[in-house]
Amino acid sequence: MGGSATALNSWLIERTGDELMPAYYMMAACLIGMVAVRFMVETAGASLRGTQVPGLVPRAAVAAQSSPV
Repeated sequence: MGGSATALNSWLIERTGDELMPAYYMMAACLIGMVAVRFMVETAGASLRGTQVPGLVPRAAVAAQSSPV
C-alpha cells in the first residue's frame, strides 16, 4: 500500500466516522495473512535445486499406491 495508506485511512475515517477504522483495517489484513500462511506448504529441508514442488506427491508414487498388487 505504501503511499496510498494515508489516503485510504483518511477516506475510511471520513466514510465511517470511526477513528479506529485504520486499526480494524489492519486487523482484517492480518487475518487474511494468517489464513494465507495456514495454507502454505512447509519447505524446510527441501532442496533449493530440486525440480519437484514441495508438498506434491509425484505421479509415479500416486500410480504405485493406486494399482492393485
